[in-house]
Amino acid sequence: IRYRRTIPIFSFYKVETKLVYWEDKTLFIEQKFITTNDGFVRAIVLSRQNLLDVDAERLFKGIPGADSKPECPEEIRHWLQSIEISSARLRKKD
Repeated sequence: IRYRRTIPIFSFYKVETKLVYWEDKTLFIEQKFITTNDGFVRAIVLSRQNLLDVDAERLFKGIPGADSKPECPEEIRHWLQSIEISSARLRKKD
């Protein structure tokens, strides 16, 4: 989660959700929290959702625009790299 500004209490906001990237067994979702009075993106959430018993190719079969995987966004590439670095460091401690 990247917080850009607080959402003041009792303020109205909307959440926009978008599938930004996928791999064989993983979906990457972006959610933007946007205050309605000024249109400012207050926070952005990136989440990683793992698929069970189905792969992305089969899941998206027949859905217009999902026939080719989008290029991995830079933020996700860096995020995945940081996860790998952290995991490698933790494996060294074991």
